[in-house]
Amino acid sequence: MKINGRHEIRTIQSSQEIEEIRGFWEKVQYHPNTDIDHYLTIINSMENLICPYIILFSSDGRPEALAIGRLERKDMDISLGYKTLFKVKTTCLTILYAGLLGNWSKELYNILVKELMDALRSRTSDIVWFNLLYMETDLYNITRQLPNFFCRDHVIARTPHWKMTLPNTFDEFMKKMTSKHRYWLNRLPRVLEKDYPGKVAYKDFHNRDNLEQFFADAEHVAKTSYQRSLGAGFIDNSIMRQRFSLYADKGHLRAYLLYVGGEPCAFWIGTLYGNVFYLNFTSYDAAYKRYEPGTILFIKMIEDVIKSGTTEIDFGFGDAFYKQRFGNQQWDESSTYIYAPTIKGILTNLTRSATIIPYLYIRNMAERKNILQKIKTVWRNKLRK
Repeated sequence: MKINGRHEIRTIQSSQEIEEIRGFWEKVQYHPNTDIDHYLTIINSMENLICPYIILFSSDGRPEALAIGRLERKDMDISLGYKTLFKVKTTCLTILYAGLLGNWSKELYNILVKELMDALRSRTSDIVWFNLLYMETDLYNITRQLPNFFCRDHVIARTPHWKMTLPNTFDEFMKKMTSKHRYWLNRLPRVLEKDYPGKVAYKDFHNRDNLEQFFADAEHVAKTSYQRSLGAGFIDNSIMRQRFSLYADKGHLRAYLLYVGGEPCAFWIGTLYGNVFYLNFTSYDAAYKRYEPGTILFIKMIEDVIKSGTTEIDFGFGDAFYKQRFGNQQWDESSTYIYAPTIKGILTNLTRSATIIPYLYIRNMAERKNILQKIKTVWRNKLRK
């Protein structure tokens, strides 16, 4: 344990030590990504994990704050859009999304970043990665300013994050739209059911009942998606099964599938945590694209989560037309790296900056000229093939 002023600092690197602080962790957790049981499920399933890495800050013997992370072997992708140019093998100290729990202050943010920089100097890792920080926070600014020029991150890649506040009833949700938009949403399922009479069905999965069907049917749709070509999105593997089995056991799982002729053609999968529904994955079968099966199922999902008392839907990272269409809150996030003061760390920083900064400039120009979404659509369609 280290002492910094009035703060006691303890680094936790084993599951046994994690259990010792379970009471405090459960008291301050607020997001499914850093729920203690979810965290333990993931680290126990990771082949590239070196160890947990959690920093506990206490004052007068009382826990104040937690930084939730892990030390792992990680390939840093140097990418342009959806194209990975090459990978750099690193030892990465990852601070998870929503990984700062408890009572944080600007003072603690400074101490945290200095602690992580000490870990880099001691060769504990090659890089520290903060996975998507809200850009208007003191922590984001500190991670960009405190490290020296050669070790700080020079790439600023903004990622929009959308959320939707829900009304008390589904009728209120529909009434907030224009009559044209409402007509269009009501028309979509009618067209599908007209072309496939008696063959359209909806199913939701909230618990362990029929989990095998959920995994198989979601995989049937996901395997043809553009996300699969990127190694992203839903995939029926061991970690995904453990993750959603845990959600099902804790009553958090909310998965919705649309079927046509007995075959799955679209899904939405998320986690209900408190009163917020966090969307995890979505996809659809491109053969039914003209019917907009994702939108049809989305409206069914909205109706269900409103009935359950959900107050917000968190759409997660990244931009998409459906997020802009239905979201009513938006902010920008950006991942931040801190590099070790070593030849490898500095060269990794230089390579990533020299590659990505020009790309981001071109990407921003395309966005200003309103052609970025068209480029994305063409690229995604090619990936589906």
